[in-house]
Amino acid sequence: NEYFYNLLTTLGNGKYFHARYLYEVKKDIEEILEANLMLISDYDFDIEATDGFAYSNYINLSQGNQIDINQPIIATGKYVGDSPFNIEFRGFYNGNIFNENIVIDSGDEINVTFQAEQVWHANYILENEFSTNTFIANDVIEVSKEQNLLSAKTIFLCLEPDTSSISSNNLNGIDEEDLVIATEDVALNNAIEVFPNPFVDNITVKIPSTENSGSKEFQLKLINTKGQLVASYNLNPTLVGDYYRLVWDIDFALQSGMYIVEILSENFIAHKNIIHLK
Repeated sequence: NEYFYNLLTTLGNGKYFHARYLYEVKKDIEEILEANLMLISDYDFDIEATDGFAYSNYINLSQGNQIDINQPIIATGKYVGDSPFNIEFRGFYNGNIFNENIVIDSGDEINVTFQAEQVWHANYILENEFSTNTFIANDVIEVSKEQNLLSAKTIFLCLEPDTSSISSNNLNGIDEEDLVIATEDVALNNAIEVFPNPFVDNITVKIPSTENSGSKEFQLKLINTKGQLVASYNLNPTLVGDYYRLVWDIDFALQSGMYIVEILSENFIAHKNIIHLK
């Protein structure tokens, strides 16, 4: 539902807020009103590399084209040249013009993760998937297949019985006949319990013991409503009667709100919604 509501408000140039996670109406309303006012809508964000230039830059924003001053700015792009990188951020907020210059030297560079690469490719696809240029359209299809990211031009591949065309670029010499891909079992997903919900400092997962649910190790992922990976943890299950039990102690700072718990084993993938309260 959250994805659907966000989609509706984006199409209508509006904003969607959920106010149920604190269970305090007065505080929720104050938070919503404050968040609605603390946005920067007029700005210019430039990144340049030393002895070179940056290009194909995308800024991921949770409020359309507006910047929430309480949230970090996530920018992905490509560059030619060397560090340090010069960032110029100019804009208009609360009746005043601001101008910030930030220099990121080589010691501050963050290693590019697989998620960062997928974020860039996803933005590239979203911007170009309806292009009438044949070269760009073909490139979008190839990027979509290589990165396993669906686009308007490749979603039909999900209906094909043989999806090796999507995965073959990532096999690195592995025999496709030996490839095992975990899939989402709807019946098992519905039978899995995640509690307490809401939770404070730990999550317990209860998985029915079936022929397909057994595994020596499970991986749990915590994903926020923006689709960002917050944390992941590998756990060995404890067999209790006719179900497997996993307990994840949350020993890191976590904002109150709604999250998705992804449960991954060698045989299946499951997703459960959960709420965190401080």
